[in-house]
Amino acid sequence: MAVVLAIVAGPANCGSNASSGAPTILFAGGVTKKRTLASAELYQPNQGASGSFVATGAMKTARVGHTATELENGQVLIAGGASKMFDGPKIFASAERYNPSKGRFSNTGAMLEARSGHTATLLANGKVLIACGEDGTTSLTDSELYDPASATFAETGPMSIGRDECTATMLANGKVLIAGGYQLLPDFSGSVLDTAEIYDPASGLF
Repeated sequence: MAVVLAIVAGPANCGSNASSGAPTILFAGGVTKKRTLASAELYQPNQGASGSFVATGAMKTARVGHTATELENGQVLIAGGASKMFDGPKIFASAERYNPSKGRFSNTGAMLEARSGHTATLLANGKVLIACGEDGTTSLTDSELYDPASATFAETGPMSIGRDECTATMLANGKVLIAGGYQLLPDFSGSVLDTAEIYDPASGLF
């Protein structure tokens, strides 16, 4: 069974039959019982009685545990992830962008840290906050910002505690709530977290 990651892609950029009430959904990467996937497909809800899936270009790197974030221009940022789910995977710092108008992925600047199980949140200024995640041995405190204009990642303030598999929610005031998750320690022990923190884009601090 495939594990896939889906994001809602802007209807204006995802096919002539999409409407504002039924955006196209991009599924990219994931795993089956035998391998990690680079393939991607689009679910088009307005095609047929119950919608349909159509193939689109494949990612440059097969990955799972990555994030997918729609940018203001309708392109999709794919960041990080791992080569497989278990048994010593390679954790990626690499990132790609999907262009719906061309139906293909291209490489973009790499993250400062390789990470999987992280969050990616589009901020009001158009940048993407990358937070949480783990590097294969420990949960990360470091966070970074992706700037679509320069196609690069830059460091921003660290979280107070390393965590992965947490949630990230944009608040009405433009700040981002990071909550829960799991803290993985270098000896592979860890604990489930009940703490939360808030990122302020104005100060760049949690």
